Amino acid sequence: MRVFPGSSRVKHPADREAGFPELPPGNTGAVTDPWLDAVADLRTEMDAALREDAYEVFLAEAARCRLLDRVGVARILLRSGVVIDGLLTAEEEPALEGHLTVRTPAGREVLVLLAAVVTITGTSPGLRPEAESAARALAAPRITARLREAWRSGEQVRALTSRGVWLTGVVTHVGADHVDVDVDGSCVTVALQSADAWELG
Repeated sequence: MRVFPGSSRVKHPADREAGFPELPPGNTGAVTDPWLDAVADLRTEMDAALREDAYEVFLAEAARCRLLDRVGVARILLRSGVVIDGLLTAEEEPALEGHLTVRTPAGREVLVLLAAVVTITGTSPGLRPEAESAARALAAPRITARLREAWRSGEQVRALTSRGVWLTGVVTHVGADHVDVDVDGSCVTVALQSADAWELG
């Protein structure tokens, strides 16, 4: 068989019997393409860059998450030592300024002062669009608005003081920074900043 200069002879099974050498073990005869290597390296670099960008976005989103955005069934330990169990309802109900809204297993609504929270167990971060978070923060009503509703309806409320004492009664006055509660015929004035939680409805 004629072999042209610069070409390689095609290996035929009969060639093995003719004494043509076999390839060394582990050598498939494949030629490494430098372009394929370059593309693989570039893809690896791009994947790493994308992962880095995604991580930066994740950190930025995590930084926006507030206690008010936590979701799920929660066990909340307060500075008074009292533990409140319930479902955080940030996704279903409007947030109150400075308070977590918790729905207890009995169906009662508990408004927990954020400054009184020590730990929350069992929840996960809940993120929402940044524009929506800003709008919710600006539109968040104060707890006094919710307490005035209780005053108007005459419903019974419970106030948890920072000393861990529950006061049960009816709201008789709501001021800018305090609330009067009729407890067994006595007027008890509760400073809003010292009330760890309010149980309503």
